[in-house]
Amino acid sequence: MKLILQITVFLIALTMIGAERVVSLTPNLTELVFALEQEKKLVGRSSACDYPEAAKKIPIAGDFAKPSLEPLAALRPTLVISEATRGLQHATAIRNLGIKFVSLPSVSIADYLKNIASLGELLGCKKDADELIKQTKKDLQQLRSTLPPLEQRPKVIILISDSPLITVGRSSFINEMIELAGGRNVGAVREENYFTCSMEYLVEQQPDVLIMAPHMASGIKKLKQNPAWQGLPAVKNNRIHANIDPAILYRLGPRTVEGIKTMRKIFFPDSSQKPLMKGPSDR
Repeated sequence: MKLILQITVFLIALTMIGAERVVSLTPNLTELVFALEQEKKLVGRSSACDYPEAAKKIPIAGDFAKPSLEPLAALRPTLVISEATRGLQHATAIRNLGIKFVSLPSVSIADYLKNIASLGELLGCKKDADELIKQTKKDLQQLRSTLPPLEQRPKVIILISDSPLITVGRSSFINEMIELAGGRNVGAVREENYFTCSMEYLVEQQPDVLIMAPHMASGIKKLKQNPAWQGLPAVKNNRIHANIDPAILYRLGPRTVEGIKTMRKIFFPDSSQKPLMKGPSDR
């Protein structure tokens, strides 16, 4: 009887090897788990994790980077992952439950590539992770190699908020995205990831293209009637864009290359610029 019990325990342990039960607390990491085809290991997500569509069927274990400890514990996860840039005040509480907690940085595109490798190790899919890294690097190199001359690149501002005016600084991965799309981020003069700017700053910078989140679209008409805004090249030339899915711009993950290509089409709408938009993943 004792021998049978030992064999049973051994078989159960054997089936659990590599079978992580994962809770992801941030949308970009949830997307990455799916991109690595490890979604069967996801037993929980944050309420903000809404892509791909199949992610919505996974039980909710809290809000964006803010777990609800009881629902999370009920899912019996072996691993919880979250962005390192978010508040990690719950990390100790999660670890006290005997659950492994890993925070991953999401400040630069280089961080994203490292995160692919990290999840490849954590989820036992190193080969798939290596392939994704290879393809992402190939896509990025294609974008770099097709950049237009500096003098042809439009000055760009991305507004995260319009009240107050918040834009993207040099340290944000979104600044890298703008540059790879062939634009010049007017906020790159500041070191921060994001910062509050004044209307005077915008007038001084004279952006050629203005990108804002869809929830600000209703204010475009009012914005165009404001004398302070009317002098901006982006307003005069009707180059205001508020119809881009914010997830492809604000989430550092598998759709970041898509976000870069979307911006490139905005920056260079002329058909003569189409060759700039072609890359390996477009074929």
